[in-house]
Amino acid sequence: MKNFRWFLGILPFLISQSILAQDPLLFEGEWVLYSLEINGEQFVPESNNEVEFIKLLFEESTNDNPDTPYSILGTVCDSFFSSVIFEESDFSTFMLGDDYVTTLANCDTSENQNFQNRYFSFYETSISDPFEYSIVFLGNNATLHVIASNGDIADYGNTVLSTSDFVKPSFSVYPNPAQDQLFIETHQISEAYTITVFDVNGKQKVQTSKKTLEANPLQIQHWASGIYFVQLKSQDRIVSTKRFIKK
Repeated sequence: MKNFRWFLGILPFLISQSILAQDPLLFEGEWVLYSLEINGEQFVPESNNEVEFIKLLFEESTNDNPDTPYSILGTVCDSFFSSVIFEESDFSTFMLGDDYVTTLANCDTSENQNFQNRYFSFYETSISDPFEYSIVFLGNNATLHVIASNGDIADYGNTVLSTSDFVKPSFSVYPNPAQDQLFIETHQISEAYTITVFDVNGKQKVQTSKKTLEANPLQIQHWASGIYFVQLKSQDRIVSTKRFIKK
């Protein structure tokens, strides 16, 4: 009886530790790929008849192995699948398992095939290393940021955006990391737009306009050190979201 009472006593702690091992939002439905950043260059998937959008799904595994209770499934034309191992000492990282596999049907169009190759390589290039992830709310929408060990980034959202909602990214932020000032440079955007900066908890730090940015960089010297996200919107269309580090 004493052992049973002891188990009941630690049961809430065991449950809380299991919950804390990963963000539960990660498993709430499918994530949609918004953009890839590979070697500093950003790529946005195009919606077409063959690939409407690119999905990512985290879920509890159906296997009986207690060491791999979770899995990941990504789909373009083909799919990749792997068990997922969350780091016990760091709740913001995960690793892919040794059972990583892909289907081999390939895409019908070269554009989709090229993007699929680039997307799959994002995970395969760093397959032996941990991936960092964070979920933040930019406005009302949850955004998932997955960062590979080589610094490449995959950005996902929980809302499907149409082609007219998400146009090719055309701005950059520098320096990165930044300490006192952050410059935001746009390319080939003549229309009005707004820039919103969020911290890693999704709290809005500042919102400004194209006209203001053309005259002055963002003054961030009094901000706390950490990760921030810069979101650019043009006439209610999300252009892109970029990440920078404040020293």
